[in-house]
Amino acid sequence: MAALLAAGAAGTAHSVKGNTPLAVAAKHSQWAAAEALLRGGVHADGLGLLHALRRGADPGLADAMVRAGGLD
Repeated sequence: MAALLAAGAAGTAHSVKGNTPLAVAAKHSQWAAAEALLRGGVHADGLGLLHALRRGADPGLADAMVRAGGLD
């Protein structure tokens, strides 16, 4: 994930359903990908946070998403 972001991949892109890469990573419990996106400066959204909380993300990851999205 970090290599993709470094190569210019759009971490803020939206799928045809309107989901961000962070929301998709959280929905599928891909915590390493979610953490890499956050480290890459991706802005978190409420949907990503909701998925993370529903899927049992580590509280530290959820806190990082809150801070990255200005949701605090």
